[in-house]
Amino acid sequence: ILSRLPQSHEGVLISQSYGMWLAKNKASFNQRPLPLALFEPNCIFHSTVIDGLEKGQIDYNLLCDASQTQLLISLVRHENLVTVVPAASVPHDLIGLRSIDCLPDLPIAEVIICLSAGKQSILGLSLNTIATQMK
Repeated sequence: ILSRLPQSHEGVLISQSYGMWLAKNKASFNQRPLPLALFEPNCIFHSTVIDGLEKGQIDYNLLCDASQTQLLISLVRHENLVTVVPAASVPHDLIGLRSIDCLPDLPIAEVIICLSAGKQSILGLSLNTIATQMK
C-alpha cells in the first residue's frame, strides 16, 4: 500500500485524501526552526513539505521520519512537533489545517495498492477486488 500523485497510473486506487498540517495549537505553525515529524522520504507529503520549506527559505528541523500516522500524531501531542497527515486522520483534540499562509501548500495523495513486477492478483484475489473491499 503506497501513496501516489493524482493522474498517476501506478497500482489500483483505494482512496484520495488532502494533506493537512497538524499541530497542538496554531502558534506551533510559527515556530522557527519549524519542528517537524514527517512520513518517510518516499511519501508525497514528505517531499512536498521539504521542497516547499526550502524554496520558501523557511527554517525547519526534521526530528523524525515515521511510517505510522499514530506515531506522528503522538509526537504532535507530546513533543509539540508539527506534521502532515491525511485529512481523515486529523484527531479532534489537535489543530488540522489545509493551508497556512507561511507554510507550503499540500497535495492530494492517492492511496493505492500494488504488487511488485506488475502482478494484478495475490492469493487468487485481484487488486481491484482487494481495493474495493478496503474502501
